[in-house]
Amino acid sequence: SIDYSDGFRCIRQKKANPPTANDMALFDLARQVLDLAWFRRVRIRHIRVIFDRLIFPPAHQLEMFSQNVEKNRRRISLMEAIDSIRNRFGDHAIRIGKTFACQ
Repeated sequence: SIDYSDGFRCIRQKKANPPTANDMALFDLARQVLDLAWFRRVRIRHIRVIFDRLIFPPAHQLEMFSQNVEKNRRRISLMEAIDSIRNRFGDHAIRIGKTFACQ
């Protein structure tokens, strides 16, 4: 949701297909939803992004006939590597560059 300075609120949502908890896929999805919601030339007061019903890889079946199988496999292995570094050295040991703009 986006709250504008004049009090107008725009709420948009989109479903990940297939369901995922992959950070990279969620960043892409958040960008698409932002593009849907941000259509006015008025100052933005507040942006809210909520991800719910996240599904981690062991809990769902991977696609068998997808054109993006290799891309998805690389994303999954990247996020597994990042998660293992964070588990060993802490949450702030490694960050994705996209997250720096949000802080």
